[in-house]
Amino acid sequence: DVGMSAQKFNKLLISAGILEVKTRKSSKYKTEKDVNGKEVKIPILKEFKSLTEKGLKFGKNVISPKNQLETQPYYFESKFPELLKLLGL
Repeated sequence: DVGMSAQKFNKLLISAGILEVKTRKSSKYKTEKDVNGKEVKIPILKEFKSLTEKGLKFGKNVISPKNQLETQPYYFESKFPELLKLLGL
């Protein structure tokens, strides 16, 4: 427990260059009209988080169990104190 929400912790990691937000196309689409009034299907983008090259010192990216096209960070327990120190926590 680092004393803050996962969302706040992730924002710190993103600011430090440890974590990044990536996107992928969803299987779902939204429909909009183009300049001529014709309906166009636009793929919806889904966001997920991934460790950067710098972040791979503290963990690894594993395939998300909820979607094979996404990764999720897995932090090494042995490196977590070093990560907290880097973040000033």
